[in-house]
Formats: sequence, C-alpha cells, structure tokens
Amino acid sequence: MTIPTFPTLPGLSFPVKKSPTFQTIEHKAVAGNSTTQSPQPFAIYAYELPFEFLRADDVTLEIQTLMSFYTARRGKAQPFHFNDPDDNAVVGQSLGLGDGATVNFAFIRTMVSNADPVQDAIAAGLNVYVNGVLQTLGVDYTILTTAQYGTNYGVAFTVAPAAGLPSRRIFPITGYAALTRTSKSSPSFSIITARACGKPNRSSSRRCFNEGG
Repeated sequence: MTIPTFPTLPGLSFPVKKSPTFQTIEHKAVAGNSTTQSPQPFAIYAYELPFEFLRADDVTLEIQTLMSFYTARRGKAQPFHFNDPDDNAVVGQSLGLGDGATVNFAFIRTMVSNADPVQDAIAAGLNVYVNGVLQTLGVDYTILTTAQYGTNYGVAFTVAPAAGLPSRRIFPITGYAALTRTSKSSPSFSIITARACGKPNRSSSRRCFNEGG
C-alpha cells in the first residue's frame, strides 16, 4: 500500500500547532485520593494546521485539492503522511548499543531526554553506521517494514553488532514523516475566492484574494 502525503498548499501559516496526548486512567477513592495509570507508552501527537486562505478558482484548485485528499482517505479510515516542517529529520541519532545478540533496532527520534518511535523513515536518505563505520544496505543490514502499510520502522543487521564499549553505537541519518489520520469524520472548509478586485467583500464571509500582492 502506498501511503499518500498531505498536500503542500501556500495558505498554510505558522506556527503549526502540535500537541502530545496520552491515555491516562484515573482511579479515585471515596476518600478523595487518586492514583493514575498510563497504558500508552508514547505520546500521540495532534496537529492543527491553520490556513490563511484556500482558493477555489479554476487555476489554483487549493480547496478542491484539500477536499479531494480528505475524501480519498475516507475521513479517519485511511492514514497519510504529514511532513512536520519543524520535526522531519535527525542527524546522528543513536539507536542503541550492540550486545552481540540483538539484530533488530527500531528507528527513534530523541528530543532532549525523551525518545519517540519513528513510524516511517525515508529510505532514500538513510545512512547507518556501526561504531563509526558506514554499513551497506542489502549486505550489512535490511530495512524493517510493517506488514500492514509497508512503513520503514527499523533496521535488521545481518550480523549482530558486537558488545563492548559505548562507542559501538548504531547511528542513522535520515528523514521521516508522521503517519497520521484526521481527527474528524466531517470537517468544515472555509473558502477564500480569487477575484480580480483587491478589496474584501464585507457583505459575506468570503474575501477577495489579489494574487499580485
């Protein structure tokens, strides 16, 4: 299955809102004390994409592109890639230490002291090093992919990296994309029309957009 990527549209403004969410179970006693449990080991990130404008004329087709992309995903039914402009690549990320037995290492992205799994690394930009030595794809390692979507989630070495000094690290240099689903089954889209005039139409919620600036 080929996973499509969210379309790049010029109306996307910054910042893109990104919120980590967790599933937390709270147990509250009649006395008022409470305990909490978190069965979810990693955060699920919710994105909010603000668009300053979405033009619907026959040339730009921006809102048509967005709506077509959404309907093709059947709402929340099918995943897609989103290229987070502030979180889409890592350089020199350590995947762990060799122990002489482990051959599979999952892709991760470390943010200070917290490590999140990378759901889909871009294979074209991937370089893997063991103890500073560049490894060869297809000879020294293969890329691990999921059975459901074919996403690249880790590497499998032909020979397990040897145990020893902390310098025996596995380093990839790669780009990645977030595997995403929409949060609503029936979103609304606001249209800004492209017309020749340069003044806003104050009698409606639509505004003119002057492509010449």
